Amino acid sequence: MSATYGFVKRHPELKTGTPKNLDINRLAVSCRSVLKPWDKTLDVLHEKYNYNPALIINIDESSKRVPTDSKQLVVHTAGTKAGLTKEQPRMIIFSFVAAVAADGYAFPSIILWPSVNLPDELKCLLSPTLEICANGIGWMDNECFKRYALTVLLPSIIERRKRMSLENEHILLLLDSHASRADPSIWREFQKQQVDVLTFVPHSTHLYQQLDRGVFAVLKSELTNRFEAPLSSSSSSK
Repeated sequence: MSATYGFVKRHPELKTGTPKNLDINRLAVSCRSVLKPWDKTLDVLHEKYNYNPALIINIDESSKRVPTDSKQLVVHTAGTKAGLTKEQPRMIIFSFVAAVAADGYAFPSIILWPSVNLPDELKCLLSPTLEICANGIGWMDNECFKRYALTVLLPSIIERRKRMSLENEHILLLLDSHASRADPSIWREFQKQQVDVLTFVPHSTHLYQQLDRGVFAVLKSELTNRFEAPLSSSSSSK
């Protein structure tokens, strides 16, 4: 093993990586025969509309555990059985929803926070480019996605197209097929504005979802370094 590391060190042009475990669903679609129809659809759309990179947009949601130093267990009445039982509390998460164009331009984003009221310490983050929705669950539901898509995302991409004098150009929106995206009324409004929506093959986002493969990986690493690492070190020192 040391010889391998020595060889890589002597050849900086080489890169190493860590193998990624795939569940059975992702493994099943990780072959050309399954993905070829999707690729063909994308080719047909691109040949027809010749999308400008500024108008090719990927939207995605990524979740992260809310940092906490609490290790207490929840104690409650154990149903029909006498006595008490201890259970590990449900992991509390928040989600970050982003939309980024192929040229690197970022559209307004939204944070989904797992409380019914917005904490005061988060209000300072509110800006024209970032909204925070305290929806009580911390992940995207139908209502939140519809509001974000129609009142934040769609106006933003139309405004950018106009600003770039590309009003007659089609827009390509790429996203996964999460249940929160299933409202046809949302996509009828996008269609009216010449926005072509293409969803990824289920379980193939590890291959196609560019936000997952780049932006969110960096974001999660930064959040871990800033918030979770200090908590871990302070807990271990107690």
